[in-house]
Amino acid sequence: MLSESCTNVVRHAAAVTDVIKVTVVLSDSVICIGVHDGDPHFPAAMPAEAEAAHGRCLAIVCLFAESLGGRTFVERTPDGGKTMWVVLPHGGVRATGTKAA
Repeated sequence: MLSESCTNVVRHAAAVTDVIKVTVVLSDSVICIGVHDGDPHFPAAMPAEAEAAHGRCLAIVCLFAESLGGRTFVERTPDGGKTMWVVLPHGGVRATGTKAA
């Protein structure tokens, strides 16, 4: 999901932003992944032809997040850009393999 979101910025916002900021926030119950760019235009899922090589990124990210019990949303930021967030539930297992307290 992160690579799809970053690819979307490169494809659609590169003309107005030269920095992609990635934020990852881990709590006991969810992981939040944010991809920020300076483009003020919000992304919109567009229908793609079955044979099309591009055009499914946002739809894939949203559907995959929903299939895992998560959600996506876009937030306007003070710099005039936006952050696309993916919020996914997790079982509280940290990278060390121990259960989160």
